[in-house]
Amino acid sequence: MTLPPRGLPRRFVAGARATRSLRRGAVAVVAVVLAAALLVADRPAPAAAESMWGDAAPPGVRVAVDPLAVNVGTAFRPTVPGLVVGLRYWSAGAAPVGPDGGLWDAAGQLVAGARFGPARAAGWQTVMLAHPVRLSAGAAYVV
Repeated sequence: MTLPPRGLPRRFVAGARATRSLRRGAVAVVAVVLAAALLVADRPAPAAAESMWGDAAPPGVRVAVDPLAVNVGTAFRPTVPGLVVGLRYWSAGAAPVGPDGGLWDAAGQLVAGARFGPARAAGWQTVMLAHPVRLSAGAAYVV
């Protein structure tokens, strides 16, 4: 145990040790916060969700009863890399059973798929994929 300098009570020496300890702790906390801030600062902010079609009803929607199942899709090429986290389609009215949706690559291979739930009314129907799919810039896809 260190004795205090002459004329100083013991509590001031203990207080000085506590102050040094607090300073070291504060420096450690500041270092951790700065390191975390630098890690976060290196990552770009996530882009907002985008859709090829917007939120409005597509023009010229016609309802047709077709007894045969048909797959139709839209081909696209992203200009920047990104993620697909869900699929949408326009339902012209209520439907008790939702269709299957899919994302195919340029070779025609199904990359991701999901079944839409029943449609309660006309409008955009959305289903989230079980796992996000990474898209490459310039690659062809069909949804």
